[in-house]
Amino acid sequence: MKTFRRKITEYEANLYSVEPLSFWARLFGSRKKGGELEFKAYDDGEKLLEVELHALNAPHGAAVSVLIDNAPVCEVMLSQGHGRLLLSTAQGESLPEVSNGSQAEIRYQGETLLSGIFMPD
Repeated sequence: MKTFRRKITEYEANLYSVEPLSFWARLFGSRKKGGELEFKAYDDGEKLLEVELHALNAPHGAAVSVLIDNAPVCEVMLSQGHGRLLLSTAQGESLPEVSNGSQAEIRYQGETLLSGIFMPD
C-alpha cells in the first residue's frame, strides 16, 4: 500500500552563465540559461535535489561541482556539456537546507560557470 506524503517546501534556482555579457545581451537584458536546481522537502523528512545542466563549456566526462550557499553538495559528470543528477536523503545522501535566497553555483576547476538564486516554485 502506497502512502501519500505532502510537499512542504519547493525552491528552484535558474542557473545563468557568469560570462561577461556582450553589448547586445546587455542592451536587451538577455542572459544565457545553463540549467536549474530544484529542491523539495516532504513532511516525512525526505529531501530531494534535482540538478539539470545543459550546454556547459567544459570537456566531455568532466565533473562539475554543485554548491549551495558556498558549501559543496555534489559533483555531476558531464556528457557533451550536459548533466543530470537526482539526490535524495531517502537514498542516504546528505542535502543542505535551502531557503528563499539561497545561492546556487556550478563550478569547474574552481571557476564559477553558472550561478542563480533559489526562489519559491
